[in-house]
Amino acid sequence: MSELRQMLLGTNQRASLEAATAAYEGQMNSECLEYLEDRGITLSVALKARLGVVSDPIPGHENYKGRLCIPYLTQSGVVGLKFRDLKNTSRVKYLMPDGQRPRLYNVNDLHVFSRYIVICEGELDALVMSQVVGMPAVGVAGTSMWYPHMAKLFEDYERVYLVIDNDGTTDEDGEPTKGQGLARKIGKDVKGSVNIAPPEGHDINSWYLSEGAEAVRKGVLG
Repeated sequence: MSELRQMLLGTNQRASLEAATAAYEGQMNSECLEYLEDRGITLSVALKARLGVVSDPIPGHENYKGRLCIPYLTQSGVVGLKFRDLKNTSRVKYLMPDGQRPRLYNVNDLHVFSRYIVICEGELDALVMSQVVGMPAVGVAGTSMWYPHMAKLFEDYERVYLVIDNDGTTDEDGEPTKGQGLARKIGKDVKGSVNIAPPEGHDINSWYLSEGAEAVRKGVLG
């Protein structure tokens, strides 16, 4: 119960998250749109997801200047923010405010009537899978962001597909690391889930860009 209380947001926190999201989506620029297009994300998808860019940081967000703002949206509003380095020049690709709890991304797709759902690695992969490929999807932002209790959200699905990055790396024992390591971790908790690895060297974004939406759908659903 204490963990649940920590995840609940107060009125002021919600207002602050909404204000930041509104400010940054209003600062969207051509550089950010070009980056998103290179990841397979169209303007309409970006607008629906309320993506933005931190051109003029609000107080306390100075460290995020120039980054892509990715709000975590739920049925009740914005509950979190992530900030991605658009130029891949920072040692840390993603940043988020101190004290923010790990959450699944794109949880609104849990309210879509469907017998199946896809779990992806990362926010942008979930957007491509959900809005471009047309399959309900949520995102997990790395191995450390998955917790066993999250598996309860997927108990009533007929099929849960794990479509996680396939970078082809393994550890000294030959076990998969990074993306496919995450797939293995989730698979232990989500009973009956099916791991569908993209072609080697691909994530969902690059798979979609190289082969198209229908190829991704067929690759997942068979």
